[in-house]
Amino acid sequence: MLSPTDDLELTLNRLLITKYVNGAALVYLALEYFHTLELEVAYLWGDKLSPVKVLFFVTRYLGFFTNGLLMWFFRPSSSSEVEICTKLYWLTLFAIGITITTADAIIYVRIHALSHRCKTMGIVLSIHFVMVFSAFYTLLVLDLKMTTRKPLDHSS
Repeated sequence: MLSPTDDLELTLNRLLITKYVNGAALVYLALEYFHTLELEVAYLWGDKLSPVKVLFFVTRYLGFFTNGLLMWFFRPSSSSEVEICTKLYWLTLFAIGITITTADAIIYVRIHALSHRCKTMGIVLSIHFVMVFSAFYTLLVLDLKMTTRKPLDHSS
């Protein structure tokens, strides 16, 4: 069994690693953004907004928001109240969930387009999407409810 000091040291090391991974992800996101911005402007900004474009923009830009939340959430802090951490944890996980949902929705729309917009395939894909993401969000909420949070004991 680990001593409280060892446990605290492990926790801080994990936070540091997570912080660096999130920083690297943000750099990658920014590089990808600037690398493809010209194509985005050429192909997406000139025409009127469609549901697929909205999905694309949500997927593309929500990553910056989510990564910012993750960097803020995993920062070491002396005043980490459980209630604030819990709310931020919920917000972060749901932002990640929305990002996954919109990215998958784009894939479903593409599959429907590749099936020559077959009505039967559209119905099957819609039912599948609703079932998959109903289960996903149900399990996410159950996980969030079962996760316990408590302040670290710094007295040792």
